Amino acid sequence: EMEKWAKDMPEKDVFAIAVLKHSGEIHKTRWKWQVEEEKEGTLGIAKEVLSCLREEIISPHFVRVLRSEFEPLLGRNKTNQSFPLIVVSDIIKTELKRTIRRSLKSGPSQSEKEKYFEKVYKLKKLSEQPYLKMDAKDIDNFLSFLEILVFLKREMGSIKNVS
Repeated sequence: EMEKWAKDMPEKDVFAIAVLKHSGEIHKTRWKWQVEEEKEGTLGIAKEVLSCLREEIISPHFVRVLRSEFEPLLGRNKTNQSFPLIVVSDIIKTELKRTIRRSLKSGPSQSEKEKYFEKVYKLKKLSEQPYLKMDAKDIDNFLSFLEILVFLKREMGSIKNVS
């Protein structure tokens, strides 16, 4: 099913991943492997964010906050509701900045915090991909990607190195 869903995307070179939680909740996401101006692509961004989550540099709570902020845009049934792309892009950037900064753990110096912020803020590159319309389904896809990273962080337990 996931392979078919990935191939449904008009773009090629796409992967899809799903997580079925014990609660029965399903998160699924699909992305192109490559991200413009990002050498390691989508998985490189995922690896950096996951590393910051696992090292507890950033709280996973920022994903729940983002979800709650975007829920009014998504609507209940996540239809193909469309929004002006520039407005959505600006909202995503603004909310990402705000939630990431608020979720950074205290302790590291300001310069270290800025370094970690930049690592996690690379997520915005995913929302800027030219093949996205950033309609309700694309926003939900983006948020599901983050929720899958939080799930992986929790399931990986105490292992410190992500390869």
